[in-house]
Amino acid sequence: MTKNSSVTQIAKASHESLTDSLLTQKLKKMDSVELPMDENFFDQMHDQIMQAVEKTEIKQLNRWAKTWVFLETRAKYYQHAGIKATKALFVLAVVSLSYGLGATSVAMFEKAHEQQITKNKDVILKQAIQSPVEWAELAAVGQNDMDLYAEILNEKIQRLGLESEVIKNEL
Repeated sequence: MTKNSSVTQIAKASHESLTDSLLTQKLKKMDSVELPMDENFFDQMHDQIMQAVEKTEIKQLNRWAKTWVFLETRAKYYQHAGIKATKALFVLAVVSLSYGLGATSVAMFEKAHEQQITKNKDVILKQAIQSPVEWAELAAVGQNDMDLYAEILNEKIQRLGLESEVIKNEL
């Protein structure tokens, strides 16, 4: 079995090399034009091309020489003006609608905010009337957040100081 497989591999390889060589031979036969690679050849070819270009005359085409002349429209209508006006009106409508909705939403937000503030004031006043002593103490305290944090920090430092004194006394 190994002899048969090696024989088939050799046959395939020889077939591939044979087809490659035949292909290269055919390509060489088909390539019959060989161009010289010196500068004189290319200079002469350039000169010939330029002389041919100089000799040719450029003629203006007659309107009737075009085959599609009969398909052209004779008058240009202003159809596009209507489309542009429609687009402009649409954009104007969208912008005005968005501005109106934005202004309405801002007004609604401000109204809701004012209602919430008055509601909160009413709740505070009701609680102050029910227990005036607690609210008097809260109104008398003039602390802000920073004073509160400073007071808490001071208390922690004092506790740490007391704890360190207790530890020293025990030693």
